[in-house]
Amino acid sequence: MPVHYVSRAHADKLLAEISDLRNQLMSAHKENRDLRDALGVVNGEHYGCSKSRKGISKQRNAKGRNDGRDDFDGTPSS
Repeated sequence: MPVHYVSRAHADKLLAEISDLRNQLMSAHKENRDLRDALGVVNGEHYGCSKSRKGISKQRNAKGRNDGRDDFDGTPSS
């Protein structure tokens, strides 16, 4: 495979472009993080726990009125 040599001016130009792209990427990462943080705050305020439901636990295994009864046609319940 042949080796390609790059002039010093061209190499400096490429290094400057890489540096600029790296700075843009870091800025985009920061903006992304800030937007995610803001979205988390908004979602927390919108979907957060309602004060009227605090302290109320869900009832588990609540029996219904007809649990344990046979069906009206005489077949056992499933």
